[in-house]
Amino acid sequence: EGTQFDTDTFLVKSGSLPANISYAAHIQVTRIEPEEYLPPQPGDTVNLAVDDDLKRALHFDGMEKRISAGTMRNSSPAYLNYEFIDGSKGAHINISGVSGVATKTSYALFLLQGILTSAALGSHRANTKALIFNVKGEDLFFLDKPNAKLKEEDLAEYKKLGIPAEPFKDVRFCAAPRRTSHDVDPHLDQRPDNISVYLWSIRELCRDRLFSFLFAGEDLERGNLGFLVSVVEERLARLAEENDRRKRGVHLDVEEPFGAPQKRQVKTFRDLIEFLEDKLVENVDNGWLGRNVASTAEALIRRLWGISDEMGHLIRGD
Repeated sequence: EGTQFDTDTFLVKSGSLPANISYAAHIQVTRIEPEEYLPPQPGDTVNLAVDDDLKRALHFDGMEKRISAGTMRNSSPAYLNYEFIDGSKGAHINISGVSGVATKTSYALFLLQGILTSAALGSHRANTKALIFNVKGEDLFFLDKPNAKLKEEDLAEYKKLGIPAEPFKDVRFCAAPRRTSHDVDPHLDQRPDNISVYLWSIRELCRDRLFSFLFAGEDLERGNLGFLVSVVEERLARLAEENDRRKRGVHLDVEEPFGAPQKRQVKTFRDLIEFLEDKLVENVDNGWLGRNVASTAEALIRRLWGISDEMGHLIRGD
């Protein structure tokens, strides 16, 4: 106090200008016990809330199911009410952080470890599973490995929070197959072991009625295209079930174009598109088009060709 301009700092330092140093704190009232809303008097003593007082001030004492949220600036543990995460009273988490340095991902994994190892799950703990989507890099494919960079002070922080400083247990990794390989190899560079490759056979796609998942939600909301997709999905399901009655397999046996008696095998996603193109566009007298117009069928085929490179290695009949 006693300064007006930024350059007054130099005058204070040289002793030419008298000034006093003062510290101010912002006091935030989060809870009043008993609930008598009387304002404090000037000069009343303010004590820093610690230990049990801090838990009461932040309502930690009222959380029946709580999980560790981390450490506050005063080095005290912070908690989240799990009932606002698992859907009992709400289900939403918003994590903010600097992009590109794995702050949000790391904190999400920290919360997940806290949930899976806490008592908040109760009797559901044994059967609770987490599904994580790895959207960039391959870092998350090492969740079952210990962190070699943890220091002793880091281990002490984990112990204070009641979270074991250990890798995730009972983990299964799945990865897409390589696009350029005819073999079923995971598309990973850093970890080839203990990886399950996920893909679907042509017959599974048809029999399990997964055809509609090839289209974006806004496409299916357009009446004509959505109706045609449902018609095609049902016809493919019947065809796959008919195939199953003859023999089990991964490809699809279909009639040759123009009603020829011999069968052909649909072994690739491109084969499936060509088969549907024949049924919906080139030969429309077979009942596959239904009451839909030709332009709707052409729109469906265009979308399938547009995703053929993205889906060809995931849906196959070889």
